Amino acid sequence: MSRTKVLLVGPYPPPYGGLAVQLCEWQRYLAQQADYECLIVNIGESRGGKIPGCISISGYCDFLRTLHGFVQRGYLIHLLTNGHNAKSWLCSLACALVGVRNHRRTVLVFGSGNAPDYMKHAGPVVRLLIRWVICLGGRLVCRNEQMRQTLIACGAAPEKIAIIPGFLGLEPPAPEALPSRLQEIFTRHSPVLGATANLDPEYGIPLMLQAVKELQKMFPRIGLVIIGPGEEAKSQIFESEIPDHAYFTGPLPHDVVLAVIKRLTLFLRPTYFDGDSLSVREALALGVPVIASDTDYRPEGVVLFRRGQINEFVDKIGGVLSKNVPVSDHVPLQSSSRSAELLLSIYRELAGEGEGARFS
Repeated sequence: MSRTKVLLVGPYPPPYGGLAVQLCEWQRYLAQQADYECLIVNIGESRGGKIPGCISISGYCDFLRTLHGFVQRGYLIHLLTNGHNAKSWLCSLACALVGVRNHRRTVLVFGSGNAPDYMKHAGPVVRLLIRWVICLGGRLVCRNEQMRQTLIACGAAPEKIAIIPGFLGLEPPAPEALPSRLQEIFTRHSPVLGATANLDPEYGIPLMLQAVKELQKMFPRIGLVIIGPGEEAKSQIFESEIPDHAYFTGPLPHDVVLAVIKRLTLFLRPTYFDGDSLSVREALALGVPVIASDTDYRPEGVVLFRRGQINEFVDKIGGVLSKNVPVSDHVPLQSSSRSAELLLSIYRELAGEGEGARFS
C-alpha cells in the first residue's frame, strides 16, 4: 500500500504558540504512522529562515508555486490558520484553489476564537473571499460550535465541517526539562500561578497582574509566571504596573512549557475570546487546576469567571487557593486522543479509502 503524502501548511516555531505547537505535534504524530509521509511549509514569523524539516517561502508567488508543485506530486494539503484576518483567508484560498487540481484534497483548520466575530463583521470583499474558500476547500475543521455555525451561515454544508480539538494528548514532561532559572522561581515563591500569553490585549495580562497584586495580601510569597513575552515587557509595555514577583519567561520550547505548567499551583486563562485553548487542555491533563474566562468554549473541569471581571477573577483564584472553591478532577493524562483518529479519518475519506468520520 502506498503512503499518504501530507503537506502541512502553517506557522512553525519560533515563536512557540497555539497553532505552531499544534502543527509540530501533528507532524510528530504523523511521523510515527507508517502509512503517512509529511512535509511542512512554514508560513509563520520564521518562514524566511532555514529550519530542518521545513520548506521556507519568500512571498505569495513562491507560496503558490510551492503549493502547486506539491499538489502535482499528489500531496494532500492540511492548513492550520487563525481565520481572524484577511491574510488567513487568502492563505486558505491559495490552499483551496491549488487543491482543486487534486480532487479538493484539502483540510482547512481554523483555530482562533475571534474568527466568528471577524467573519460576521467582514466587508463584502472578505465575505466573498470566505465563500470561495468554503466552496473550494475539501474539509473545514474548527474548534467549537460557534465557529461551526458561522461557517454554515457563510454557506458551508454542515457535513463538510468537523469540530476537532487541537489537543492530541501528551506524555509526562521530562523532569530535567525545567531550566535552573525557572527552578528558582518555584523555590522562591508559593503558590505559583502561570499562563501562556502574548502582549495582545485579548490575553488579559493586566488582569493577571492586578489579580496577583490583590492576592499578595493573602499570599505574601505568591508568584506569577507568564510564558511567552520576555522580561523587556516590564519596561516597554507595563512600566511600574509589574510586581516584583511576576516573571516573563520569553519564548520556551514546548517540552519546557509543559514542565513549567506541571509545577504550577494554578493555570490562568483570562482571555477575552478563545477557540479551544491547547494550553488549558494541557494543564488539565497534567493535573493542574485551571481558572479561565467564560468564553464560548471551555472543557469540563475549568473554574470559570466572567470575562474581564477582575473582582470575580480574584475571588475565584483566592477561593481555589484557600480550597473554598471546589475543583473538578482533572482529565486523565493520556498519550493520544480522538482528535488524531478524526483527522486521520478525514485523510482517508479525501484519499478515497473510506466513508469518513462522524464528527458529532
